[in-house]
Amino acid sequence: DVDIYPQHFEFYEPGQWLDDVCINLAYRFMEGEIADFGSEKCLLLDPTVVSFIRLQLDDQDEFDDLATSLRLGQCRWIFLPISDSQSFSSSGSHWSLLIWNYSQNAFYHADSCGSSNLSSAKSLVKKISK
Repeated sequence: DVDIYPQHFEFYEPGQWLDDVCINLAYRFMEGEIADFGSEKCLLLDPTVVSFIRLQLDDQDEFDDLATSLRLGQCRWIFLPISDSQSFSSSGSHWSLLIWNYSQNAFYHADSCGSSNLSSAKSLVKKISK
């Protein structure tokens, strides 16, 4: 479920920036379409969960518990939207996408601005790679 409030509709106007609610809403729409490629399961991870992992999770045991509850081991492809924000109190200005082939522990980073969000992607990979 995604909670949408009137102020979120402003983000869909031309020239506006997307936020985590916009991305999460798009993910929920896509889930039914791409969540299962035959036997290759996909997980579209909520942007707030990704931010929590990147900005607050420091203990490997905590990540392992989170990975178990999210059933990451049952997925082949995990899509992680990454903001360039450096804390929960700042909003950031750019999103990129990290694609994780969980079974091979391989990562692919898609960034419309080249490598502008590469440091955020690398910090996340460091925390989640097996």
